[in-house]
Amino acid sequence: MEENNIRFQETVRHNDVAFSYLIGYYAKEIKVDKRAIYCVTTRQGSTSTNVTMEALKAGIYVYVTRYQFLISKGVMMDFPDTFARAMYRFRKDKEQFQELLDYTKIFGLDERTIMRRYNMYKIRESLRWVKHFLKKM
Repeated sequence: MEENNIRFQETVRHNDVAFSYLIGYYAKEIKVDKRAIYCVTTRQGSTSTNVTMEALKAGIYVYVTRYQFLISKGVMMDFPDTFARAMYRFRKDKEQFQELLDYTKIFGLDERTIMRRYNMYKIRESLRWVKHFLKKM
């Protein structure tokens, strides 16, 4: 942690994500312990349950930054769907949807690519709901 200056990020949400992937990437040795050492407490109105534009942008920033770091280190992975999921939340509010679309562009993707990934996410969500509905029949 000291050698690579690894700290928790100062973000509204997901402040442990960078800590986790940086520790994992720079670790010289990893050991497994069966004890539960991480506890998540969720309460109504907390940042993990209260979905705001600021929180969604924080999620986009955190996960796209993780992607960019790991790709730069030769770790192959898919581009995160964080922005598609965030845009889906605001699909009925054109102004906020556009705000998120504009925000995602700062990460170097063109609008066509962003919209393609968003539409793929929309289809997956629709199929998930159909599957859920069919189970109840």
